[in-house]
Amino acid sequence: MKTPSADAAALRETPSPYVPDETDRRIIEHLVSNARQSARAIAREISMSPGAVSERISRLEAAGVILGYHADIDAAALGFGVDVLVGALVDQHSGIEQTVDALLEIEEVQTVYLTTGAWDLVIEVRVRDHPHLRDVMLGSIRAVPNLQRSEAMIILESHSGQTKA
Repeated sequence: MKTPSADAAALRETPSPYVPDETDRRIIEHLVSNARQSARAIAREISMSPGAVSERISRLEAAGVILGYHADIDAAALGFGVDVLVGALVDQHSGIEQTVDALLEIEEVQTVYLTTGAWDLVIEVRVRDHPHLRDVMLGSIRAVPNLQRSEAMIILESHSGQTKA
């Protein structure tokens, strides 16, 4: 049986984050720019053996630095050309988990962020067009439990930088 002081000590013992060295950073930069690049191709670029690069990639994956690989899809090419951020206020006396779970059940909802500031949640939504947005906002999102107020902000243009180690 743990004592209260043992519980407090366990809380203070958080694992230290993985600290990548320069070689790890270079490998990460290559993977961020092209996740399909082979270990052999990266090895040529950074003057290492493919086996050493593969081993480092495996270590980065095991440490939780590399979370996965994905395809970058052009949603507009699939007919979903309107990206929207929705700020939402949630009833503070109700469980927020139920609200987040209900939002994630909506097909058009991509991501739900729990935030500080003016909004309790920021919801990333992808729709075909403005009528589709109206249907999602007035139908699906409005029906979510514990949602008190929301405001949709259409994304006109987005810019992002590459993640650097």
